[in-house]
Amino acid sequence: MSVQDRFGLKRKGRRMLKKSVVLGMAVLTLVVPIMAQEAATNAVIQAQQQAEADFNKAMWLGVGCLLGWVGLLIGYIVQPSPPATALMGKSPEYVAAYTEAYKEKMKSLQTKYALVGCLGNMALSMVYVALVASASE
Repeated sequence: MSVQDRFGLKRKGRRMLKKSVVLGMAVLTLVVPIMAQEAATNAVIQAQQQAEADFNKAMWLGVGCLLGWVGLLIGYIVQPSPPATALMGKSPEYVAAYTEAYKEKMKSLQTKYALVGCLGNMALSMVYVALVASASE
């Protein structure tokens, strides 16, 4: 085998290696964002489930009922943080997605139950006023 043949084979091998590396990088650039999106979706689902488990319905119904529209405003403004144990050892992207989803879900639940409590207070107040008005006649 001559020297030229050996160098020709080495060039072909280098070209194949370059093509393999380029192909590998192309595959990685397609796969990594899909995996990151899947992790973010998983974080959102877990955060929503955790928020529902942590939520205190009776407390927010009471806040809405006792404080009226102020309780509704408090339910909208207050944003509790997710438990730190759920975020330990997770990637920054996961933590960001989890935290945002948790806060949004808690805000939604707080506002909803405070509104129900506020409307319940209004309904009871109307019934009370109707009873007092009918009793005084």
